[in-house]
Amino acid sequence: MYLVNAGRMELRLGHFQRATELIDEALLLHRQVGEVWGLLKTLADVAELHATTGQLELAGAVLAESELLLQQVHMPDQVARIRQAGALYALRCEDAGLAAQRLVAALDGHEQTGSQSGIREDILYTAELAVLAGKPEAALCLLGAHDTVMQRIGYVYHPVHRRLVDTIAGTARGELAVAVADAAWARGQAMDEEEMLAFARQVVAGVLPAA
Repeated sequence: MYLVNAGRMELRLGHFQRATELIDEALLLHRQVGEVWGLLKTLADVAELHATTGQLELAGAVLAESELLLQQVHMPDQVARIRQAGALYALRCEDAGLAAQRLVAALDGHEQTGSQSGIREDILYTAELAVLAGKPEAALCLLGAHDTVMQRIGYVYHPVHRRLVDTIAGTARGELAVAVADAAWARGQAMDEEEMLAFARQVVAGVLPAA
C-alpha cells in the first residue's frame, strides 16, 4: 500500500505528476496480483486524480471499471470511496443530480463503516454541490461547520482541499450580501458533527433528481 498511499498524499499536495507516477505503478502491481480490495482502492485514487486534473473522460472510464469490480465483491468501504470519487467526477462535469446520487451513497457508506475522514471529505463535496445547485447559504453553512470540526480535531487542510474551500467560499460569498454570508457561516460554526452530517444530507436530498 506504500505506493498508493504516497501517491494519494502527493495528489492532495497538488504534486500531480509525482502522484500519477506513484499511483500508476501501484495500479500496475495490483493488476498483476489481482487483489480486488487494493485494486479498487487504487482505482478510486486514479479517478480522483483524473477528475481533479480535468481529465474527465479518463475519470469516467476508471469509474466504469470500478463498477464492474464492485459487482463481484462485498466491500462497503470501497463502495463508499468509489461513490465519493464518482461525486467529484459528477461535480467536475457540473451534473448536480448525479453528484447528489453519488454523495448519498458515499455518506451512507462512510457512516456505515465509521470513516470520519470520508465523511469530512463528503461534506466538502456537498458544499460544492450546494453552490452548483444555487444554494450559496447552504454551502457557507457547511463550510463553517467543516472548518470548525477541522479546528476542533487539530487537522489542517492540505493544499488541494484548501483551494477547493477557498473557491467554494468565494463563489458562494459572491452571490450573497456580506451579512447574509457571515450569518450562514456562523450557523455552521455552531453545529457539531452530527448536525453537520444531518444538514449535509438535507442539502443532498434537495438536489436529488425526482424518482
